[in-house]
Amino acid sequence: MKLPAYKMLKYIADWFLPNRCPICNKLIPWDKYVCRNCDKKLKVISDELCPVCAKDKCKNHADLKFDAAVSLFDYKDTAKDGIYALKYHDGTNFGEYAAKLLAAILRKRGIAEQIDVVTCVPMSRDKLKKRHRNHSAVIAGALAMFLNKPFDDKLLVHLSSDIVHHHLKAEQRAENAAISFEVFKGHKDIRSKTILICDDVYTTGSTFNSCCTILRSMGANKVFAVSAATTLLDKVNEEHCNGSDES
Repeated sequence: MKLPAYKMLKYIADWFLPNRCPICNKLIPWDKYVCRNCDKKLKVISDELCPVCAKDKCKNHADLKFDAAVSLFDYKDTAKDGIYALKYHDGTNFGEYAAKLLAAILRKRGIAEQIDVVTCVPMSRDKLKKRHRNHSAVIAGALAMFLNKPFDDKLLVHLSSDIVHHHLKAEQRAENAAISFEVFKGHKDIRSKTILICDDVYTTGSTFNSCCTILRSMGANKVFAVSAATTLLDKVNEEHCNGSDES
């Protein structure tokens, strides 16, 4: 969808279902994503993180399967509330809000101009039935629109499994992620293209690494990873990272 058409739809929708902040549920103007108070609480930390691994203390870059990552917020407090609203309620405004901020950062860093296709971490069929939408696709679709790039959510497939990913330790997550995704049959040709893959939260990086490995096997030249939030790698949050409900 093109941006002008999207704005028109939001304006019309506001007449029937008034726009609300996804975090505090306060009524907001039709063209806003969050209220002024929540916006002040959401501190963008992307410039404080490593421009390669998007962590406050660098991961081993040799282990990364993506060229660079960008994350907006520390996964706590108001940002965590926004992610929760996006995942479990009708909080698509937060996904669009994050996408707009990510688009600005990607332009500033010279990444936006390299992107050929925007995609997202896929959701398993079982989970999609429960939640009715892939929250990562909400971010990716809006980001593609803001960057004026094609969005393709039919590159990867998330295989259904009885294993609960967020209950696993970091090493177990890596093992589980490695067998959780595969190529979507009948996907479009991405050989020699630069792919931007989106997720809601970036913790251990196992999900991004698994997906990016597959995208490269499909012929992608470069792969960049972005997320609305990230967990920081200090001593307090390393335990949280291992017990988080995210990727």
